Amino acid sequence: MVEEQVILVNEYDEQIGLMPKMEAHEKAVLHRAFSVFVFNTKNELMLQQRAAHKYHSPLLWTNTCCSHQRDGESNIEAGTRRLKEEMGFTTDLKETTSFIYKAPFDNGLTEHELDHIMLGYYEDEPIINKQEVEDWKWMPLEDVASLTLSSLRISQMIGNASPPASIISSAAVYIVPGNFGCGSAVFAAITIFAPSWAAFFAIAKPIPLLPP
Repeated sequence: MVEEQVILVNEYDEQIGLMPKMEAHEKAVLHRAFSVFVFNTKNELMLQQRAAHKYHSPLLWTNTCCSHQRDGESNIEAGTRRLKEEMGFTTDLKETTSFIYKAPFDNGLTEHELDHIMLGYYEDEPIINKQEVEDWKWMPLEDVASLTLSSLRISQMIGNASPPASIISSAAVYIVPGNFGCGSAVFAAITIFAPSWAAFFAIAKPIPLLPP
């Protein structure tokens, strides 16, 4: 079986090559990625719990889904594909922002991604792929924000780069102090709770994203 390749990019998101996914994470090479955040009309965010066998951050809670674009695939195409593969449904997605983050893991791998954030709406229950997702739930937006900020405060109090994994994950979520991709020194997210609690704060202001 041929290993999945990721798209290597520069800081301007210009493609400069391809590399096997595991090698890119071993060498901490900057590559393109995406995070999908799906909301309902109650302003609740659909979270997923990563499957137990994942190569990093198993069983941690994260945003709706996140992954890597394939060569020649647009961000929307990639997000739609992975949402269907992991959560069993599709919905219209909208691109919002992007940022660069770098986050090492205990297993020696490092996420170094230019992460594209996409938003969508959905009112029904997903049909999760148990090979990819252990569980799922809706969480009110204010609770996600509160949990994220609590994780950050705990991280700062104990002087760690990332908060305890038991709180919530990032790529969806460890949130750590750092440089936001566009240069403002606020947060850098690590990808587990997708790549993006920094992304969460980037999108939180425009919400509610109620359907037209």
